[in-house]
Amino acid sequence: KRLSNALIHDITPNYPELYCNFTTWMLTQRGVAKSTLDGYRAIVLDLLRKMGEQPERYTAKGIREFVLYRVKHHNKSSAQNVISAIRMFLRHLSTAGRVDPILEQSIPNIAAWRLQSLPRCLSASTIDDVISRCDTNTMMGARNRAIFLLLAFLGLRAGEVAGLTFDDIDWRGATLRIRDKCRRRSRLPMPQVVGDALLHYLENFRPQVKIDQVFLSTLAPHRALRRVSVSQIATQALRQAGVDSPKLGAHMFRHSIATALLNEG
Repeated sequence: KRLSNALIHDITPNYPELYCNFTTWMLTQRGVAKSTLDGYRAIVLDLLRKMGEQPERYTAKGIREFVLYRVKHHNKSSAQNVISAIRMFLRHLSTAGRVDPILEQSIPNIAAWRLQSLPRCLSASTIDDVISRCDTNTMMGARNRAIFLLLAFLGLRAGEVAGLTFDDIDWRGATLRIRDKCRRRSRLPMPQVVGDALLHYLENFRPQVKIDQVFLSTLAPHRALRRVSVSQIATQALRQAGVDSPKLGAHMFRHSIATALLNEG
């Protein structure tokens, strides 16, 4: 503890309180290296200078404008560091109750800034087409329809779909517990159409094997689907639907729901 305090004091001399608190959190709660903090320092301090030290007043629009300003003359690697620093700072502020957690998600991936446009996405009619192609009278069709609805309605990552277990489903409360790639847990509302598709697959087609994960392979020996398997299933379905995009996979559904939400404000 004495070593940590000394390191914190060495890193944060005469800096704003918000930055000092962020540094302390990164060292004690996230266990990051000093070199990482060195790379974040100028970015976070610039954010505080331009947006002020009252994070309760921060807005998604303001954050996006600041990111655009910072990455304008950077290469992809440097721009990614800018985005990572701001995301971590906003995450710290959200854990401290100073900003809404959703603010962190207002920053798109670096590809969006580089291309100065939203990621390529699927239209609502294309998503409907992909889902309607699933033959719900077969094991594969019933499983895939449930997967596509989770991707399209909740914007889950492929790994979050693959990792879904029976304990994650609260049928009475109509919610799903999700573990994201940072191992954080959250609960999302389960739309009726998603619940119906899950129930149809579980009651009629899922093999009766002792595996915690909901989604299994269709061929014996039945195994839990992996992240890459979910993405491959999505890629194949998009190709069959005639989607022409340089990048296919489960993340296309996530981009699409994010784009729709941004367009709706």
